[in-house]
Amino acid sequence: MHKWERALALTVLANAVIGMAATMVDIASSPAMVGMLWFSLVVAAIGTAAGVSMVRGRLAGFVGGVLTGAPQIVSYFPYNGVWSFNVRPGISLCLTTYWPSGVILVNAVAAVTVTASIAIVAERIISAYAAKSEPRHRV
Repeated sequence: MHKWERALALTVLANAVIGMAATMVDIASSPAMVGMLWFSLVVAAIGTAAGVSMVRGRLAGFVGGVLTGAPQIVSYFPYNGVWSFNVRPGISLCLTTYWPSGVILVNAVAAVTVTASIAIVAERIISAYAAKSEPRHRV
């Protein structure tokens, strides 16, 4: 496991734990929001499990990193407050765009972690396939 893979694993784990804590604070402050925040809780729980698995170097952890980071990339908040799409990220660095109907946030940290996780998954699958297809020579 490379150093940057371990750094990615710790980033995903920290993101999930902080996101879980922030969601729990939101639920504690307003119990009526449980219906709106259940998706954030599920993503944070899967992210925590994926982060632990990533630290151990398992491929399933990196796949989980893709699954938990993807919903965090884009958030939408309308001005009228009727409907919004938001998965609570723990760590975020966002590009904010203002539209006539609302605000769209693009989380750069989530985009980088998802891209890096996809690269690791692809590299491991390709190397496993290459190891299987190499002919074995008898000496």
